[in-house]
Amino acid sequence: MLVMETLERVALKHNMNALLHEKPFAKVNGSGKHNNFSLITDTGLNLFDPGDRPHENVRFLIFVSAMIRAVDTHA
Repeated sequence: MLVMETLERVALKHNMNALLHEKPFAKVNGSGKHNNFSLITDTGLNLFDPGDRPHENVRFLIFVSAMIRAVDTHA
């Protein structure tokens, strides 16, 4: 929800609309509510993987928080 709200707010800031409906255009496949991205190190470590151990969860939370802050600040 936070990403969708940010998209809508940024679109309005630029006098635009964010189309977040699952199928915004009739007879055209697509999704306005589906975003995938990843951040992986040069050794293959996925920084958005919560992991199984507490220290891995801390890393995950730090990177998710940083991504949310970056989108909010720079969008």
